[in-house]
Amino acid sequence: MKQKFDKWNNLKQKIELKEPVQFRQGQIYFMSVGQNIGYEVYGKKELYLRPVLVYRKLSTRTFIGIPLSSKEKEGSYFFTFRYTQKTLSTALLNQIKTFDIKRAEYYDGYINVSDLGKLKDKLIKLLDITPNPKGKGSGHSSKKLPKDKSSISQNVTNVKDQNNG
Repeated sequence: MKQKFDKWNNLKQKIELKEPVQFRQGQIYFMSVGQNIGYEVYGKKELYLRPVLVYRKLSTRTFIGIPLSSKEKEGSYFFTFRYTQKTLSTALLNQIKTFDIKRAEYYDGYINVSDLGKLKDKLIKLLDITPNPKGKGSGHSSKKLPKDKSSISQNVTNVKDQNNG
């Protein structure tokens, strides 16, 4: 695993030197999304590529992007559509994040306006926060994080010790 992260870190340094390209909302690019952690979506092959939909342009370089998968998936976290006659894609709505266009390797197509509208409706529904009936928080009950921060910093120290040893 360490080898994958090292390879990704080397590639990331080269990506930083690239010139940004012009892009628009609704376009789909194959992008170097990297080797990520846990259940975060990652790219494949040498350049860690994955198709990403430009959902919302934020600046000349950054945008809110939705990674795509070639596997058809169902549920509130997914939206399946075709952006070419041959290409069936599933937008991984639960993996939405900010991207820099420097990660783009090549342009691959665009989502049609009708599908973009349907995707937007599904995303709004997914991100809707249901208020807690008691008026506190979002009503989401996840495990509470420990108040003692030493456990996290201790793990970081252990990783540093392993790398230096």
